[in-house]
Amino acid sequence: MCFKPAEEVVKDLNIFLTGWGNYFGYGYPRKAFRDICHYARQRMITHLNRRSQRKYHRPKGMSHYQYLQMLGLKQL
Repeated sequence: MCFKPAEEVVKDLNIFLTGWGNYFGYGYPRKAFRDICHYARQRMITHLNRRSQRKYHRPKGMSHYQYLQMLGLKQL
C-alpha cells in the first residue's frame, strides 16, 4: 500500500467501509458509524504520514478531515 496513490487507497478503503456500513446498518448504528469513521480517518492519516521518510503534507489551509473528504473517503 505504500506506493499506491492516496486516491486508490481511499477507493479500496471505501469498499470496506461500505461492507461495515451494511453490517452495522440495522438498529441504531449512530455510535458504531461514528467510531468506524473516526478509526478509518485516523488510520488513513497515519498511513499517509508513515509511507515515506518525509511527512505527508496536505494542501495548505485544509484540515485532515477536509483533505480526506476531497480524496473521496466515504462517510457512514
